[in-house]
Amino acid sequence: MKKLADLICAAKVDLLANMQARAARLEKAFANANQGLHPKQDCNGRHHAPCDGYVLASDDWLDYPQGTQEFYGKGEFLPIPVDMEKSDCARKVHWSNNHKAKCPLSFVEVIEKNTEGWADIDYGKTWEIDGVQWCYVYITANSNFGVKLVDAIKDSIESVSVKVATVKGDAPIGKATIKGYVSGIKFYEGAYGIEHKMMVVLENGATVYGSVPASICSVERGQNVEFSATFEVSNNDKGHAFFKRPTKAKIL
Repeated sequence: MKKLADLICAAKVDLLANMQARAARLEKAFANANQGLHPKQDCNGRHHAPCDGYVLASDDWLDYPQGTQEFYGKGEFLPIPVDMEKSDCARKVHWSNNHKAKCPLSFVEVIEKNTEGWADIDYGKTWEIDGVQWCYVYITANSNFGVKLVDAIKDSIESVSVKVATVKGDAPIGKATIKGYVSGIKFYEGAYGIEHKMMVVLENGATVYGSVPASICSVERGQNVEFSATFEVSNNDKGHAFFKRPTKAKIL
């Protein structure tokens, strides 16, 4: 968990440094447009005109909201360029909730603790893989921070080795009855309409893939199942097989 916390901290430091550098560049642009007179800054980091007739900085890299005026009276707020406004991690008005990541449920507390004031964290449905509870984390945050947070979660998952075990036993061959848990479900359009497939991890770590039996069509990821079928082992992996004509299926 330390790596996750460290990555989140590094992301915050990086974004703050970028914000501060852009703010310093903006302040210099204002001073250059006003005979060296710098704008005033309040406790919230917003710039104000230090005198009447203060001129708006107009460098090519600055993009202001439409309708921005050119001159400002003493004490008036100075406009912030659009891209800088949206990159401000502290202003919730520009947070968006289109960030999502899959992670162990144990990550959620670490994420919430280290993103307080930077993001709102929620999580959805959970499931279990090899004794590890997983979930989807939904992140509402500044776009830049949301992307960095998702990357930090992915990097941490790889480092702590909580993924599905890669050590497999042999997959079944021919007609057999198997038990296992559903690790994945997929819908896609095939030659005969919508196909409903599932991946099942067996007790020995082997995996089997095929159509979801009609009798358990409501099965969900993480549930344990039992069924009989005809299995054909993959040419590239003796720990994986494809099944067909499943029967006697049930959710355990």
